[in-house]
Amino acid sequence: MTDKGLIRLSETQRMRIQLRHKASIERFGYQPQALFWTDADVQKQRFDVLASLIPHLEKPNHQAWSVLDVGCGFADFYTYLDLAGYRIHYTGLDISPDMIYSARCLHPAIQLYEGELVDQSFENNSYDFVFLSGALNEVVDETGAYAKSVIQDLYRIARLGVGFNLLNKHNPWIQSRPDLQSFYPASIVAFCERFAYRVDWRSDYLPNDFSVFLSKKVEV
Repeated sequence: MTDKGLIRLSETQRMRIQLRHKASIERFGYQPQALFWTDADVQKQRFDVLASLIPHLEKPNHQAWSVLDVGCGFADFYTYLDLAGYRIHYTGLDISPDMIYSARCLHPAIQLYEGELVDQSFENNSYDFVFLSGALNEVVDETGAYAKSVIQDLYRIARLGVGFNLLNKHNPWIQSRPDLQSFYPASIVAFCERFAYRVDWRSDYLPNDFSVFLSKKVEV
């Protein structure tokens, strides 16, 4: 635990994740497979769903939407949003120093931080939108307490909304993979409804995945 009441990875867990990512980069290079996605299409389908949270229109003051991408990997979500025409100010965060180094090489102009979310000093409502894609698929604890702690902090940091995806425990293949952290959608939705103003979710895009959207009661 931390002084903010949030759960932190143990040093063993952190090192395990970092070493897995280092090995995957050495094996696959700058490819989605290095991020443990099946291929680029699967990654894009998740991005398509999450990006629907961001308005294509500019903010009323003509500034870019601020976006925090937690577990950013190579910052592929930045590339996706940029190519799709979204006007954003992007910040990425990843626990893997190798991922952050790679992202900086690929995108030297964007802002990137290394570490866990709990390591940072982000204030409440720091970013318009906060996203997390695939970064909670690593088994940390059997109860899912760590993932839920992260989700609550995503909501605290967001000014307008949060989008994240998780593996769907209803899927037979996911059930056969004890090495992957998964959840029942209804359970996560019920948990989020305890603190979020509005909760929406969908699972119609991939058989083993679902996305959740948390909105705050703020006028855009």
